[in-house]
Amino acid sequence: MSSYTANEGESVLPLYSEDRGQAYRCPGDSGTISAAIHFARLKSGWHACTECIWNDDLPAQQLHPTDAIQVRQKAGQEIRRTAFGVRGAYLNAIDRFRAAQLAAIFARHLVNSELQAVSENSAAKETPTAVSARQEIAIGYDGRIGSPDIFAGVVSAVLQNGCDVVDVGRCTAASLLFAARSESGFAGCLLVTGAGGQSGDVGIDVFASDGRSIAIPWQEFGVGIRTASKHARSDAESQQPDLAANKHSGKSENVWEHLENIRRPASPNREPDASSITRPSNVIRDAEQNATVILPPLSRSGRLFRSGRSSGELTTFASEAAYEGWLERWWPNRFNGTVLFRVADDIVGQRLTSVAERNSISLLLRQVSDTFHEQDNSGRLPLTFDVGEDDRFLTVTSRRGRQLSPESLATWINKATRTSASHVTAHASQDGQRLLLVDVASPQTGRSHEVISDSLAIAGFLLTLINTNGNSFPT
Repeated sequence: MSSYTANEGESVLPLYSEDRGQAYRCPGDSGTISAAIHFARLKSGWHACTECIWNDDLPAQQLHPTDAIQVRQKAGQEIRRTAFGVRGAYLNAIDRFRAAQLAAIFARHLVNSELQAVSENSAAKETPTAVSARQEIAIGYDGRIGSPDIFAGVVSAVLQNGCDVVDVGRCTAASLLFAARSESGFAGCLLVTGAGGQSGDVGIDVFASDGRSIAIPWQEFGVGIRTASKHARSDAESQQPDLAANKHSGKSENVWEHLENIRRPASPNREPDASSITRPSNVIRDAEQNATVILPPLSRSGRLFRSGRSSGELTTFASEAAYEGWLERWWPNRFNGTVLFRVADDIVGQRLTSVAERNSISLLLRQVSDTFHEQDNSGRLPLTFDVGEDDRFLTVTSRRGRQLSPESLATWINKATRTSASHVTAHASQDGQRLLLVDVASPQTGRSHEVISDSLAIAGFLLTLINTNGNSFPT
């Protein structure tokens, strides 16, 4: 077979033809691309296609522009609303600029809610003092690949809106909420995380300073919500303000409370449930899982930024050492037996290793995906704790292999602490997915009580009750 080799005096064939037709330029790029690359990016859901002026320039065989839009949406262009915030594919749905848009909305709503609360308290006390809201927000990020990049956009947007930022750095949901509890003056917290999503997802969770989830009145910020639930609403209805926002005052209310009021109107003679006072509700409804956040285009997004005359200040908080020190008070000095932890985040494993070494606890540490069942000398399984990406959620499996519900664990804890005059009570969240501890001593803050949603603190407290009180743990 003959081969061709270019000599020094001969011209090399071009890699592509000079006559390649229409040239396109993607938003943010300095160079042009060919029509073939343009069509390929449209089909694959390139992250800049939604803002491109040529996003309707389709191949000749493409009959309807809506077909290309559907292809891009299927490729991961949508930003999904969740019970705690939003999720979307990294770069395709949420890039640094989109994250900045979302963070500006969250920061402004947190400050507005705080301002309204201060104003209401001032009016109730009939004091004509000047109203000032806390404008400090704690921000952290998880261990996903895209989280540091998104974190940079989030911090920049919050500072640009005139809020002070406390950089917690690499953390988890539980340690971020610990930072908010240990320092007074926070309007809320933002966590850059993809927990609960697919491997390529990123997102932002937003919390009040006491750990409650926040319902965002999206329409007040020019953001549309499209629902695709089983009983889908019309387009006009889907553009109405979020049901979780109070239509009279604009103050966000608990989604679960709103649904409860619809199903069971409050009776003037019925006393409020004590558990509903201490348990924040974070219920993922079907409509929320299928709701899509539609951010305004670039040309109209400027009003989300520069809400303050000056930028905020950035400080850092070394939360990891303080958090591990706080965990110590929940764990026993030693434990007679072996416990197995399966974790999804490496930082959670590091915390467990540190606690176990200091407290002389026999600990088996595995990945959450590891399904191998280890047995002790008696042939039974060890007490097993599963901690997912969101370390506020804990799954406990008994030595007989039975998974214990948060409600049954809460009942056992409250029964086990009756004889010890403990200042800690346990409750199951109203969605039945989490176990919450309520600490009325509140050693970290000036609040009357702390609501703790932390899997490592709960696991340590369970081991303490088993070890010190001689209680028989459910099997």
